[in-house]
This record gives sequence, C-alpha cells and structure tokens, in this order.
Amino acid sequence: MEQKRVEAADEAFFDWISQQESDKAPASRPNAKLSLGYQFVKQVLEIILRTPKNVTTDIPYSPKVMRYLMQQRCVSAGMIEGGLFAALRLRNDWKSMMLALKTVIDVSESDVISLLHSSVVVARQMRSDDSAMQVDATADGSVPPLPSVLSLCTTYTVSAPALRLAIRQHLSDAAELTVILQLLKEWIDAWCAEGITLLPERTKKDLHGALVPVLEERQKDALPPLGKVLAFLQALLDASFLTFLTYLPSHGILRDIFSHLEPELNFTDDVEQLRGPLEPFVCAHAKAVHEAAHGVQKPDLKVDWRKRRKEAHEQAGIAVGIYQIEELVL
Repeated sequence: MEQKRVEAADEAFFDWISQQESDKAPASRPNAKLSLGYQFVKQVLEIILRTPKNVTTDIPYSPKVMRYLMQQRCVSAGMIEGGLFAALRLRNDWKSMMLALKTVIDVSESDVISLLHSSVVVARQMRSDDSAMQVDATADGSVPPLPSVLSLCTTYTVSAPALRLAIRQHLSDAAELTVILQLLKEWIDAWCAEGITLLPERTKKDLHGALVPVLEERQKDALPPLGKVLAFLQALLDASFLTFLTYLPSHGILRDIFSHLEPELNFTDDVEQLRGPLEPFVCAHAKAVHEAAHGVQKPDLKVDWRKRRKEAHEQAGIAVGIYQIEELVL
C-alpha cells in the first residue's frame, strides 16, 4: 500500500484468503467461510486506512478489501483510530459507508446523521440545479441518493437520546430538516394507503400437525418498515419541533402527517377493544399448539381430587362453547 500498488495488494490478500479457506475448510464443508480474528482484521484495517503524512487527493486505498471485510461482518467502528466513517469520508468511499450501516453494528449516531446530512445537502443542490435530470441520480463515488441513505438511517439500531443529540448537532437548518420530513411523509402516505388485513389468508399445519394461521408481514421493497419510519420521525420531531414551528413550509407537511396518522390511531383504539372477547380463542389455540408439540398434559395424581374438580369446574365456566345462529322472524 505504501508503494501505491493497490491492485497487487488486493491480489495478494484475496490469494491468501483463498489459500486459507482451502487449507482450513473441513472435508464435510468444502465451501465454509474463513473465520477472521479481531486482531488480524484490525491490523489489515490499519494498513489499508493508513493516512500518509502528506495528505493528497490520491490516497492509496483498497475498497475491495474494505468491503470484503465488512461483508464478512468482522469490522468494528472502534478498530480505526479517529473513527471508521472519518477514514472512509477522507477517501470518498461513500459506498462502503452505506455498506457499514448494513454490516457494522457499532456505528455512532453522530456518524449516521452526518452521512444523512451530506446526502441532504447534495439532494438540495441537485433540486436547485436546472440541468440535473434526476434528483436521485449520482455519479460513481459521489454521495448516495437521499432515499437510500434515509432508509438505512431509519432501520439502523440506535439509541434514541443519542439520535436526538446527533440530529441537533448535524441538522440545524430548517430547510434541510424539511427535506427529510417530506420524504418521511411520503413513506407514511404509502404505508397508510395499504389495506388492513384482519384475518389470515390461509392456514397450514406446523411441524407437529397443529393448524396455525399464515400471517404475511406487510412489506414494501422500496420502503423501510412503518414502525422504523415512525420511530425516526418521533426522534426528528423531539429534536427539532421548535425549528419546524418557526419554518412555515414545514407546517403543511406536519398537518398532512397528522391527518394520516390520526385515523390509524383511532382504528388501533377500536381494535384494542376486541382483545377481551378474543382472548379465550387465543388461549385455546395456544393450548392446542402446545399439546400438539408436547402432548396432552396428564393430571397430577398427587393433587387432591377436590382441587382438580374445582379447577375443572372453573375451566368449564370460562370455556367458549359452540356458537349457534338463530333467525328471529317477526
């Protein structure tokens, strides 16, 4: 790397990986992946992310090795002195930063929102540029499009207090906050437009022969989960609500979000009232599934017969009987 022979370094590294995998893989698992140790990965990162004394625009760097280690999920943000995102940003490796939000578990909230801020700045510049053909079109090596970055930011596991602090630190401009708010509103609109399924489409037998409902989780390939979107929206409002209040263009977006969420909250309150009447059915089904897996529980003969008869009488009193449909003709 010091001799700026990046391709030769890549070739040597991956040849070594292939050799180690072939030597250490057991005969029963010929395609098993190589397990890389913490200290080894840290030393490799120190080599490929080493910053020369005279920093120039052409810093020797191997993105292939970096992304390979990330894909193996053996990279930690604490391995690099000064921070992983700072080193990647210095090398303009935005693709690896996006990959880090998928594979590195200890990226700080400050780095997450810093990446989001960079994407917002570029998105606003492209929207104001009349010659830009597409807002989300970016050249290779440039800042990723805002929807992709915000989607990863909303789904990344963070601490809510630290996230609010990072938002206040990196997103202080009301116009930039409104760009994010608008995109979150569009995602909420798309989710609220989906129909609500109360009953399963079908049932199937589990491994033990008991019938269980097949509940397909609502998913949209291009959108993050609704729960993640709402959690990020809450953190954004908690951190910047006063800023939104002082910025008139954000008021309409806030009203639209409220108009979509209010019916959903009312529907949730109405459905919650069904919990009591449906609870016996849930318990009966859970008991059937448990008995199918573990067998019918035999009564404990050591328990007094009077106590068993009392418990049986109580169970019969709360049991759900067979419904009969009667027609009343007047």
